[in-house]
Amino acid sequence: MNEEGVGSEEDDFIELLRMKATKRMNRDELEKHITEFVQSHRMCVLATSKDDAPRATPIEYRSKGLVFYMFGEPGVKIENIQANPRVSLAVFDQSFELTGAWLDAKGIQVSGVAQIITKEGHEGEYREALEVLGISEATLEKLGREMRIIKVIPHRIELLEMGLKKQGYAPRQIWESTEQ
Repeated sequence: MNEEGVGSEEDDFIELLRMKATKRMNRDELEKHITEFVQSHRMCVLATSKDDAPRATPIEYRSKGLVFYMFGEPGVKIENIQANPRVSLAVFDQSFELTGAWLDAKGIQVSGVAQIITKEGHEGEYREALEVLGISEATLEKLGREMRIIKVIPHRIELLEMGLKKQGYAPRQIWESTEQ
């Protein structure tokens, strides 16, 4: 504490790090918490890889539950996904960047599999993806490009949220798919 009896940011940070919080969220609670976080954001970094050459691409997304959808033009990320569908993506809350307050540090890292969804052979999935992305098939065709829809199905999601310590939870929570 400083002379006025008020803790400094450094004191608050030290106290936060010293807190013993190991409680795990139950699966339903964690899924709901992650879903709310994911749906309140729109940008992620999608990491793909081909021939040991990683590529990280900032990209806009939409989600349905814990599944991510995004558009991609033909290029390196699409080629990488076609060669190696294992991907990772990260979403983080910019509040920490703006405030510097450790309790605002929050983000997720997703490990999963990407699929390229096309109209041919995936009619139902294609329409669902367009609905989630908020675009009609006619509008997509008017763009006159060879846009691809990327669908990322998570196998593992790591949530890091320092503010969870204040609720007694461990700041790192892990969700894993029951389907492998």
